[in-house]
Amino acid sequence: MQNPPLDWGPPFLKDRAGRDTRDAAYFLACNRGKKSLTLDLAGGAGQAVARALAAKCDVVVENFKVGDLARYGLDYPSLAHDNPGLVYCSITGFGQDGPYRDRPGYDFMVQGLGGLMSVTGERDDLPGGGPQKVGVAVSDLFTGMYATCAILAALLHRGRSGQGQYIDMALLDVQVAMLANLSSAYFASGEAPRRMGNAHQATTRSACATATSWWR
Repeated sequence: MQNPPLDWGPPFLKDRAGRDTRDAAYFLACNRGKKSLTLDLAGGAGQAVARALAAKCDVVVENFKVGDLARYGLDYPSLAHDNPGLVYCSITGFGQDGPYRDRPGYDFMVQGLGGLMSVTGERDDLPGGGPQKVGVAVSDLFTGMYATCAILAALLHRGRSGQGQYIDMALLDVQVAMLANLSSAYFASGEAPRRMGNAHQATTRSACATATSWWR
């Protein structure tokens, strides 16, 4: 899985003397409590270690480009041959098939392409209006949550059948699903939802107020 580099900062973790270490807060948010192993998958020795680990594990999660791991014998059919109960989840930008399958996918790109930025930000007729990305990488985060749900369901299925499963998880698929009621509103009305600032698309009860004014 892709992880942010150690130097994605500031801020950095400080040592006991108050000095910055090499560990960025971003890196720690993604990797705290994990154990890691570096393998050279281009070499036979690294591939052998990866296959040995996959043969006795419950879940494999990977986000290589489509088809990359098949070159090393680390794709789902190869690993499931030795571990039929394996749950294998591939996370990419646009899925394992389709016209964009070979393209890389990034959170910022998918927030725009998947429609989230079109409904995020101030109204176009007000100062500062225009599309905005969400403050955190929600496309990445939600894809991780969707993957978790799918993996848990696959493990439940395996507990009943003994059979593993392959999961194809795509950032764009998740981002489109995240539009939720806005998607259904479009299909019901034929009108694309617009940016509303802090106001709700369907009800006035979600407007934000201060002691002196209303913020919408």
